[in-house]
Amino acid sequence: MTFLNRVPPGGLLLVILLTAGCSDSDRTAENSAAGPRVPPPVDTPDSAAAPAAGVNSAIRGLVKHQPAAVWEYLPRSWQQELNSLVRSSASGVDERVWNRTIAVARRGVKLLEDRQSAVFRNEALRQILTRDGRWEEEEVRSHWTAITALAREVLSGPLASHQAMQQFRGKEWLQQSGPAIVEQFAAVSALDPADPFGNLSRVEASFVRMEGQVAVVRITSPRPGEAASDFQFVEVEGRWIPDNLAAGWPVFLDSAQQRVRQFSSAASTIPVDQALSRLDRIESVIASLEETRTQDEFDQVLLADVILPLGAAVMALEGGRIGPAAGNSPPPSGDSPGTSEAPAPAAGDTPGTDAATGNTLPEKTVRVVIAPAEPSGQLSGPLLRRIEEQLQQLGDSDDTDLQEGSALPGQTVFLVSPVNDLAKFAKQIDFGQVTKIEQATRTVHVSLPATGTAPPE
Repeated sequence: MTFLNRVPPGGLLLVILLTAGCSDSDRTAENSAAGPRVPPPVDTPDSAAAPAAGVNSAIRGLVKHQPAAVWEYLPRSWQQELNSLVRSSASGVDERVWNRTIAVARRGVKLLEDRQSAVFRNEALRQILTRDGRWEEEEVRSHWTAITALAREVLSGPLASHQAMQQFRGKEWLQQSGPAIVEQFAAVSALDPADPFGNLSRVEASFVRMEGQVAVVRITSPRPGEAASDFQFVEVEGRWIPDNLAAGWPVFLDSAQQRVRQFSSAASTIPVDQALSRLDRIESVIASLEETRTQDEFDQVLLADVILPLGAAVMALEGGRIGPAAGNSPPPSGDSPGTSEAPAPAAGDTPGTDAATGNTLPEKTVRVVIAPAEPSGQLSGPLLRRIEEQLQQLGDSDDTDLQEGSALPGQTVFLVSPVNDLAKFAKQIDFGQVTKIEQATRTVHVSLPATGTAPPE
């Protein structure tokens, strides 16, 4: 199977287009006339060379870091639909929330750039970034700089301005700032031995024949030694487009519009003040990490304010269930070590509702987060089996459903259902100390003793 069979013609171009469309320089749209002008890829729609000329023009533009050539490759109505899609994504979000979110994200990216060494010295993060050792650490490190630079470039563009996004014009943004984005994209690609972007210069399209209203175009593979492949192109508004891309465009557009509507609907359920307050908390965590002076300090802040809350969020997304937890904090100082007495739920929490997003959670399902005393501890053998048996016994059914959920390194997560009374369920857990109950997300956090004592038979 050739490269272009795996990635349909135009698919890679559209991915790069949509990525590049999220960047801008300090110049305004009115100054776009000063940007590079990319001629339309097709001189005459009825020309025999037109089907191949469009592909070649778009690819040559990308190779020269001029992604506006890809925009010119698209039919006019597609350009308008993409512009509308981007504008709609901004219209559904409050301007203050949008701008503040991007500002916090930019600060976070800068932290990842400045504290790269501390990130890779943290055991939990290193496991995540290397996929538990399946990726070489040096390879991940080499990509780190290029990827964070790409993120910084993207966040410096129109994404940073709610007003700019509402007036988005793809061609103008690509002419002004697309070259810088593609340059960073190329830098990331160059770190891959296959260098898919760099090998675009090998791609050449040539017209083969017409079959009625369909043009057959032969496209060479970017990989040395792979044979060229023939593809069918159809004419759409004077542009010759791969037939599978033309057929799939309405489906893509409908799906994208649905996602924008869902995004806007979800954003509208969160009060602006509440959203800004959450962003304040996130920025305070970033500030705390920025202020750390030693690896131990960095690790402690990361564990308390990032790793544990992120673990709760991952669990809340298990099986497509939306509802990231607000966080996970250690038990109050008054708690006695080793007791299984469950703390009371936080005031104001509504059962079955995620306090963080307002989304309704699946009824009668409980998430049990088990954290061994040692950060690197893993449950296995008799201990794991006994915990599973007890959780099944605590469910409110003779056929209690018990599933293992996603978790961060050092944690084990179970999804138990049905459970009618969360507090009663938590109080009966005796294989460890219940450190926190999140009524809103129906999550119970349990810490095992340092000795890893198994629950009673």
